Amino acid sequence: MNYNSHSRTKQFRKIGGVILSTILLCFCCTIEADEKDKYYNLTEALQHPTDVQYLYLGSPEGGNKLTTLPKEIGNLQNLQDLNLNSNQFTTLPKEIWNLQKLQKLSLGRNQLTTLPEEIWNLQNLQTLDLEGNQLATLPEEIGNLQNLQTLDLEGNQLTTLRKEIGKLQNLKSYICIIIDSRLFQKKSRTCKI
Repeated sequence: MNYNSHSRTKQFRKIGGVILSTILLCFCCTIEADEKDKYYNLTEALQHPTDVQYLYLGSPEGGNKLTTLPKEIGNLQNLQDLNLNSNQFTTLPKEIWNLQKLQKLSLGRNQLTTLPEEIWNLQNLQTLDLEGNQLATLPEEIGNLQNLQTLDLEGNQLTTLRKEIGKLQNLKSYICIIIDSRLFQKKSRTCKI
């Protein structure tokens, strides 16, 4: 038997290419299926409001610079994870506080000075990231978030924490920073409960 190595190599490449193409196609289909409920563009998300479970509008480099959201954000009734980190929000539309399935809300590195009392509407919220804002106080209603497990308050203007945080029985950890230039240098603390 005389095997022509060149023809075998060509044949393997042809078969291998088909197999590799099939593998890549299946891999891409799997990624697409896994990403079906995740959106990184608000316009696209609003076109498929019942499909959206994850909406990422944050930017690690602060590139989005969003200052407002349309009231239609309230139509995303299956939304579980909303990331608005690193934008320029000073307030948020009231419709956000009606997203009943929301479990994770990331508002870090914005310009929020207050949170509305309607925050208590988010009864399924497990993670609340408020790091790097300008909050000087929290609404007492924060104590009504009974499913909250993680609360990040680092980098705000808080000097004390509300006693209502003590009502949060499921809170596993919170990160806070206390700054009082008369008494302390910057003091950072991760607190486990």
